[in-house]
Amino acid sequence: MGRFEHFEHTADIGVRAYGETLDEAFIFAAKGMFEVVTDINSIEPIGEVEIKVEAADLEELLTRWLSELLLLLELEKLLMVEFDVCIDEKACKLTGRARGEVYKPDKHEYKTEIKAVTQHILEVTPIDEKNSDEKYKVQVLLDI
Repeated sequence: MGRFEHFEHTADIGVRAYGETLDEAFIFAAKGMFEVVTDINSIEPIGEVEIKVEAADLEELLTRWLSELLLLLELEKLLMVEFDVCIDEKACKLTGRARGEVYKPDKHEYKTEIKAVTQHILEVTPIDEKNSDEKYKVQVLLDI
């Protein structure tokens, strides 16, 4: 079962996410990003959008995935809470779906604005621990 955690970094905030699969780690990175913006428990998975991104490597793929979600937040005020992700590691492509709803000031507490997903201290790494269900760790820094 995946999870995420936040960490402080000067004037930014980081997200570390873990998963049994790379897909799951990317899902929890997205959840961690939206938790910076609002309490994700207040978001209902009402609408759905499809996202397709490709990149030169897995680190760039993570950045593009989160940047696409951030763009939906900025342009359409969409807060997302549920995600399906399928990563083709060989081709470095991601196909995903994100479910959520439009930001409502009377429903969603707006905590922090994210300006950008950065490539500083970016990480996509397998975890080599025999007693852990978590097989992948991803890390990203968000410019706030």
